[in-house]
Amino acid sequence: MKRCCVVVDGVAGGARLGKSFRARGYRCVHVRTFPNSDERLLVDFDATQFDELLDYDGTNFELFAHRLVDTYNPAFAAVGCEEGVELGDCLNEVIGRPHHGSELRKRLRHKHLMNRAVRQAGLPVPASLLARTRDEAAQLAEELRSWPLVIKPKDSSGADGVRLCHNLEDVQTIANLLFSKPNIMNERNTEIVIQSYVPGRKMTVDTISDGGEHFVTSVWLDQVVVTQGGSPVMRGARLLPGSRPDALAAAQAARQCLDALGIQHGPAMMEFIEYNNAFYFIEINARLCGLPVWHEEFQRALNFTQDQIYAAWLCNEVDLRRILAQPYHLARHVWWVAALSTRDAVVRNFHGLDCISRLPSFVCILSCAKGGERIRPTEDLFSFPLTALLSNADEGKIIRDFNAFETIGDDVLFSFH
Repeated sequence: MKRCCVVVDGVAGGARLGKSFRARGYRCVHVRTFPNSDERLLVDFDATQFDELLDYDGTNFELFAHRLVDTYNPAFAAVGCEEGVELGDCLNEVIGRPHHGSELRKRLRHKHLMNRAVRQAGLPVPASLLARTRDEAAQLAEELRSWPLVIKPKDSSGADGVRLCHNLEDVQTIANLLFSKPNIMNERNTEIVIQSYVPGRKMTVDTISDGGEHFVTSVWLDQVVVTQGGSPVMRGARLLPGSRPDALAAAQAARQCLDALGIQHGPAMMEFIEYNNAFYFIEINARLCGLPVWHEEFQRALNFTQDQIYAAWLCNEVDLRRILAQPYHLARHVWWVAALSTRDAVVRNFHGLDCISRLPSFVCILSCAKGGERIRPTEDLFSFPLTALLSNADEGKIIRDFNAFETIGDDVLFSFH
């Protein structure tokens, strides 16, 4: 009989986990934690990788995990994206594999609790308060006395619901919006986090931990813009050389935050703002990088990808110290890029390929709005009309190509009804 494994929410950075495990001879069962979530979360989901597809039944994670383990006897559970962090960890606890435990896994999905844990360790974090009503949000915003403020759901995904507020009226409007509509998982927002805004460069660090030892797999410099609706969104992410001074400093900050949070095992993605020579912890997602790091272009650049190492680690095939003890070497520069939408319209067709493909660093289009599809003004990572990859051995050329890509508007890429 084939060995079995479970992949929980195999999308984003985990979109090829099922393929990886099946190549190793495993029977793969996929579990979707929020079966009623927005379909945009499934944009890169490939059901053909799996032998069986299951939905979490909404009972409680522990009961569901015990039933699933009794039925399938899986060797381990792999987590693809943040929606599956709690359920995936609970499954590994029941299986008897390395896991975070019930208290920590709750903290790893709660943006205020993770902030508090890092603050208690004496590490830089923005001021953070938790509100359960619109009026409480306004009261807490007045207590912080610092503008602008960042407001977000306690467990948002892909920048869903994250807004920049410049005054009390903004806070009341956004808080009312967040409490009155479901989030992208189609769940009601019961708490929102109000944080001071930290200016500076946004950086992301991807890691994998084993027995409390933390290894960095990639460091990114993120290009963030504030949309018309006040949402700070990432429209580009540049993979940095592992030995670059700012990448080394960000990696050290990530290790300190992992220790502060008590993380001992598994993958993580941490966001920081570099400001005045300090790295302010913004949040952690205890799962794989959210970008399509499974793409072969990242393999060319790094000679490995985080999802490959994670799969090999789960299968007890890899010595992380041998592979990741030293800062990774970058063979070529890679940049994930996204086009912004400024309109609410129905796409007639996409006619921008020639314009983009003329860029010397262009590799491929990762996602693109189709004819008949309605696009809306970009407000989060799920509302880009187009995403693509740039790659080049020459750093100067890829920087020029990114700058050129930024100037391409949605009217150049698409025609509309």
